[in-house]
Amino acid sequence: MRNYDMTNHLDRLRYVAREMFVWPGGYELGIFIESFGDILCQECVRKEYKHLYREVKCWGMSIECVAGCDFDPGDIICCECQKDLSAYE
Repeated sequence: MRNYDMTNHLDRLRYVAREMFVWPGGYELGIFIESFGDILCQECVRKEYKHLYREVKCWGMSIECVAGCDFDPGDIICCECQKDLSAYE
């Protein structure tokens, strides 16, 4: 098990790119990009990882981890692939 400092934005990005689900519950993970108001699913985070890493490290882009545990269908959608991350599909 890796240790992540969840107060660090780069560690949050690494966490979502490496861990597909949050436990307990097995809810899918994504990131919320505060400056744009966008949500990305884990697959899209992996595709855009180098770009996102550079944005966080060099420009201080702020991100938060999100999981679909408390959202209704359609509340938490990836802005790239339109995947619904809500727990109750």
